[in-house]
Amino acid sequence: MTRGGTTGPRLRRSRRGPSRRWMLLGACLEAPDLPWLADRASMADTTKMRAVCAACPVRHHCADYADAAGIVGGFWAGRARWDVSAQIDRVS
Repeated sequence: MTRGGTTGPRLRRSRRGPSRRWMLLGACLEAPDLPWLADRASMADTTKMRAVCAACPVRHHCADYADAAGIVGGFWAGRARWDVSAQIDRVS
C-alpha cells in the first residue's frame, strides 16, 4: 500500500511537484486506439476503457491527477470526465 491507502507503484516528488512518471505505467498505453482524451465516446468504447482501467496498476495516481488538475474531459481512472463536466454545468 502506498500513501493515502492506495495500491500501486511508489513515486517520488521532484522539486517541481509530484512525479508524473506513473503515466508511463498506465494500462491505457496498451490501447492507443481508444478515445481516451475525447469529449465523448460510444458506449462500446466506454466499456472497453473501463475494462482497461480496472486492471491498471496506476489507476489511483490517475484519479488523483485528474481531480487535482480539474480535468473535465476525456476518460481517466475508469471514469468519464465529461460526466464531471456535465455535473459542473448543472450546478453553475
